[in-house]
Amino acid sequence: MKKNIYLMLTLNVFIFFNLSSAQYFKQPESVFYDDLNDRYLISNSGSGKIVQLTSTDTSFTDFEGTRGMIIVDSTLFAVKDVSMVRGYDLSSNETILDLEISEAVLLNDITVDSSGFLYVTDFNGSKIYKVNRNTQDYSIFVSQDLESPNGIFYDAENNRLLFCESYNRKIKAVNLADSTVKTIISNGYLYMDGITRDSRGNIYVSNWQKNAVYRYDPSFANPPTLVSSGHKGPADIFINQKTNILVVPNYDGNSIRFIQLDTSSVDNRGYPLPAEFNLRQNYPNPFNPSTTISYSISKSGFVILKVYNLLGREIQTLVQEFQTADTYTVTFEAANMPGGIYFYRLQTGNHMVETRKMLLLK
Repeated sequence: MKKNIYLMLTLNVFIFFNLSSAQYFKQPESVFYDDLNDRYLISNSGSGKIVQLTSTDTSFTDFEGTRGMIIVDSTLFAVKDVSMVRGYDLSSNETILDLEISEAVLLNDITVDSSGFLYVTDFNGSKIYKVNRNTQDYSIFVSQDLESPNGIFYDAENNRLLFCESYNRKIKAVNLADSTVKTIISNGYLYMDGITRDSRGNIYVSNWQKNAVYRYDPSFANPPTLVSSGHKGPADIFINQKTNILVVPNYDGNSIRFIQLDTSSVDNRGYPLPAEFNLRQNYPNPFNPSTTISYSISKSGFVILKVYNLLGREIQTLVQEFQTADTYTVTFEAANMPGGIYFYRLQTGNHMVETRKMLLLK
């Protein structure tokens, strides 16, 4: 089944896919990137089907999922209906987990900690469940100080879960060490849904009241900034950290929107990057068949420069070596590659990361 995609590039380098909603998307809820198979997976609350989007096709998978999803190693974990958590092996397509949480009222989103435990929010039951995927059992992790928990993700740096409470305008955190709950934001937007973070630690929240996505700095010290608007029920958002693409499932719009984020001006703590760390725009751009990429690094260290396709699949490694502080230039040859949008990503040993977009014309 071929895709029906309308691609629009604006001056703000927004990328918008308007997929064939009637055939594939019925109240899309959650999106996740499957690196193993080079595809995006989208759950649909209206149909219970998980759809795959590759660089050539949009089609149905054999998987079922209505709400939150997460991929751990080579396994997709998805919330199914109101009380089920399914696990699918992405290599064999076999179902390896089929767990019913009998107390659940309406399971919603799902995340995983560094030890491999899954955490699932119960929106109507106001609980967070902890799932041991190895023993395939569960327990109630938090049941106090919660009100309609929705989107959730694991903040590894602080060993906590961050989640939205839709009705009371709050973003809260659960300390994994003792399961205590702390309010981070007490006057957010009404009907907050999905929550995620980019490679620099900034927090993104989708909101149905404004039909928009907002970004908080890692410390939540400053007011949020508007990232994208004009959505229709933005649900569980996802960021592909290789390409800095924000993916927004529009629950009420039966569509998926892809947005190229501009995160080149801050490091992973939210602070300005030093002037000496600079990944320049390739030249020429658009290009065919080759282009030049220049960059500067402020400190000696291990440097990685890679090229990715639109879906986040690694295409070519241009640099992977120790380099001294200096300015460098490399050439990207794309004579044997199909035309389209590509991304190049620079990462240094001191954790500076920057990504830019380029266009190959054929």
